[in-house]
Amino acid sequence: MFLESKLLEESKIYIASGLGGKDHRLRYVFAFAAREGVYSDSQENIIRGEIEYYLKKNDGIIENIEFGEGYAICTSLVPIYVNLVELIQEIVSEINQFGNFIKENVFITNEKPVKIKELKDIFV
Repeated sequence: MFLESKLLEESKIYIASGLGGKDHRLRYVFAFAAREGVYSDSQENIIRGEIEYYLKKNDGIIENIEFGEGYAICTSLVPIYVNLVELIQEIVSEINQFGNFIKENVFITNEKPVKIKELKDIFV
């Protein structure tokens, strides 16, 4: 890439991410923790729907959402120009309007996939 930039006399940007990306999007994993217990089916549907709505609104793509032991883990592709913190805050705020059932703290990474066991240590 650097050789190509030099030969073409064009500046290019190289962004490294452990999870990679596609086109103008980087891959992120973010996790929401339940305030108590596990998510009900209706709460899972609300989480899934709000994540899908806000990602689509911001040109993002959901790759996977999984639920287990009071956690919702989403793998998605988010455009590099989107303010990720603001996006996640909007999602949390909107979800919590339906019963305040997720914690305000959210785990976000683009380094590696995350397991529920790791989340239990993070969301103490």
